[in-house]
Amino acid sequence: MWVTHALLEWSSFGVAAFAALLAFIHCAMKRDMVSPVIGVTLLFAGCSDAFQAFAVDHLAEWITDIQTYIPFTWAVSRFLSALILIAGVGFLLSTRDQNYHKALSAVVITSLVLAFLAYGTIYITTITHAVPQTLFPESFLTRPWDFGPLALYVIAGAFLFPRFHREERNYISHSLMIGVIPHAAAQLYMGFGSQILFDPYFQAAHFIKILAYLLPLSGLVIEILKTYQHERMIVESFGTIQKELRKLDGHNKLVLDSVGDGVVGFDAEGTTTSINPSAQLILGYTEEEFIGKPAHELIFPPNLEGEKLINASIKDGKVYKETDGVFRRKSGTTFRVEYVTTPILEDGQTLGAIITFMESTERRLIEGYFYKALQEISKAREEADNLREAAESANKSKSIFLSVMSHEIRTPLSVILGYAQILQRDHSLDMKHRDAVRKIETSGNHLLELINDLLDISKIETGEVELTLSDFDLHSLLLGLGDMSRNQCEAKNLRFHLKGVGQSPIYVYGDERKVRQILVNLLGNAVKFTDQGEVTLTLENQPDNKFRFTVSDTGNGIRSEDQVNIFELFKQGEEGFNKGGTGLGLAISWELSELMEGELSLESEVGQGSSFSLTLELAPASPVPSRSQRSRQVKELSRKFDLRVLVVDDAKENREMLTEILQDIGAEVFAAGSGKKALEQLKEFMPDIIFMDMRMPVMSGEETTQKIIGHYGSGRFKIVGVTAATSANDQNKMITAGCKRVISKPYRVEQIFKCIQELLGVEYEYQEVPDNQQEDQEDAEKPPSKSKELPDMCIPAKLFLEFKEGIDQNDIPELEKLLETLRTLGDEGKLVESHLWPLLKKGNFAGMLDFLENIPVVGVLHD
Repeated sequence: MWVTHALLEWSSFGVAAFAALLAFIHCAMKRDMVSPVIGVTLLFAGCSDAFQAFAVDHLAEWITDIQTYIPFTWAVSRFLSALILIAGVGFLLSTRDQNYHKALSAVVITSLVLAFLAYGTIYITTITHAVPQTLFPESFLTRPWDFGPLALYVIAGAFLFPRFHREERNYISHSLMIGVIPHAAAQLYMGFGSQILFDPYFQAAHFIKILAYLLPLSGLVIEILKTYQHERMIVESFGTIQKELRKLDGHNKLVLDSVGDGVVGFDAEGTTTSINPSAQLILGYTEEEFIGKPAHELIFPPNLEGEKLINASIKDGKVYKETDGVFRRKSGTTFRVEYVTTPILEDGQTLGAIITFMESTERRLIEGYFYKALQEISKAREEADNLREAAESANKSKSIFLSVMSHEIRTPLSVILGYAQILQRDHSLDMKHRDAVRKIETSGNHLLELINDLLDISKIETGEVELTLSDFDLHSLLLGLGDMSRNQCEAKNLRFHLKGVGQSPIYVYGDERKVRQILVNLLGNAVKFTDQGEVTLTLENQPDNKFRFTVSDTGNGIRSEDQVNIFELFKQGEEGFNKGGTGLGLAISWELSELMEGELSLESEVGQGSSFSLTLELAPASPVPSRSQRSRQVKELSRKFDLRVLVVDDAKENREMLTEILQDIGAEVFAAGSGKKALEQLKEFMPDIIFMDMRMPVMSGEETTQKIIGHYGSGRFKIVGVTAATSANDQNKMITAGCKRVISKPYRVEQIFKCIQELLGVEYEYQEVPDNQQEDQEDAEKPPSKSKELPDMCIPAKLFLEFKEGIDQNDIPELEKLLETLRTLGDEGKLVESHLWPLLKKGNFAGMLDFLENIPVVGVLHD
């Protein structure tokens, strides 16, 4: 339980730190002060929470009354966490009208104050050996000190955070306001329920606290997506303006060529640069004869200083007009003219001048139009410069964003998902806690899918997306999607139908992940935009190994004007904006279908629902392992194999996570925090395989790998590169450096085990996935067959009748109490409960009754 507590506390801190990182990235993109203040606030709030884990792990040795000390540090850390959140939001409200630089200084000062406050509180708590009693197991309020932070959260949620949301009106402020609910719930769990250390209420409060930090993290992710979308629109607008500017330049040239006045251009040295057809006709020069010559040699008579107005215009940037000037033709004759010299300015610098002239006897009114045209050119150039700067800034922000998403975000996310997998392998957890861990993993995977969507868009734009072809069972894939969609539909009281799938496997050759990605997007949209009726997934076999997947719904349908651009990036119909989402799913689906040479189409009518169809060619393939075969879980190494592993990673949490995964199956593991330490450890510890993080300071994983191979040879160790980079180019560099395999973060434990088996030929002992994982995922919808034997199961008659009554009345709370009673009846009761719990969670009352009627009843039944 100490380990679980530490994992929960450090997970809270990891989420808070990750949110702070995203906040500063958002500040760099948008240059507003809300994000960094919220980030600093969450970071120090997380630090205060992490203090309790530190106290338990490192101070327990010399604390004599640990039963008093841990509740006290929990109460202090939660009070400090609430106070820091309130202080951060209060600061934002008080500095709302300050400019960026003043606000930035205030952020630094606030950060120092919060850091001092957190450090001071932690320091005082650390040096205090005798702490007050905060846990009263026999009292109605078991932890009265927890109502102090509860009061702060209630006040903030009722007054401060709503005011902040009214002024900001963004997802960050909204998530902070909603986040008060899990914070308050955690305090209530502890204040009323927790009676001893590490009891279910104690652990549940820690799980809820992680959710409280995940909410502002989600708000930050959505705000980053919105900022990225806005800056992308700026880039698109810049391209449009450039196109319009080219059209305007062409228009102006047409005007200059058609105007009857002479127009001549000069650079800053007085050298001619241009001449229009009218000036050529008047002066008698061709364009080749005129351009590149000094003005005084071509236009002005030798005995007159006619070029002085040109020089003056270039020098001081002003417009000069001469109403009685003298010009010279190529033939040497002179004539009277009126002319105007206009400077050419750009960014405050004079680049040259333009002379517009006409013979005095041929004055025309078009002069005013020409001046206006010049002004339009200058204005258009200024607008183009502004848009170019905005576009360059947007592209830079986009590059920074995608770089961070591809590495910095995936790295901490891999720790969260990794520890969630470790906890799922711990069979000592009860069903409630295992379900909570699964929810953490599901939320993490959802965030990973958002990140992957953005990376997919980037790869699609640069042409880096490649197909990963393999044999797979289409029948199994569609059944899994059907289970997922059925659960989503039941949550909204919708009906779900899966048609055309049949009962036999369908082995095909293609990219299973991309087929699944498209269908998940289509099914997810169908459920989201349907409020009543049904959603249907239909499979049709067509000639030439083609399959047609159709997802139809009975929603509101899509307007014809929205159907035109529904498959474009960030495009959504009117209902899409109301329902939420990033506007990426259908665009990615379209691009992936094109990549697989398929066809994605839409049929929809307002009020009649929508139907999306995907047609793909999938060649026949060899049989692949069945779903039941893949439900096995590695338990440990086979006893005839020894495994020695070196884990190299500069991030402590990554090292500890991978070390725990490998030690769990019986491997001997050493860890190194840098390339230099890895080289030193190899002198004493000779591993069979090395897991090498590629991105480390001072000495990178690539350099460390090259040094190991240079010293020991390429065959001595099997080196596996571990990286958050996703591009094929980055991974090819690792292979070139000498890695035998490359694994991308975040990874699943099965990938690690499979990699070791392929490289070293080891064997494993396996165990079946526990019922509450396997049956809940695969068979929760299916009641047991009447012909199926259920050995070692029975139920007391009294309990049977109570279950039947609860099922008849759909009384879920009562049924949950009866399941708790079953757990107290020994192994047989636990076995019955393990079958009934997944059915109750799905709301499958008919399946529960069918199951109960097929097992023996002990005692006499009385209706």
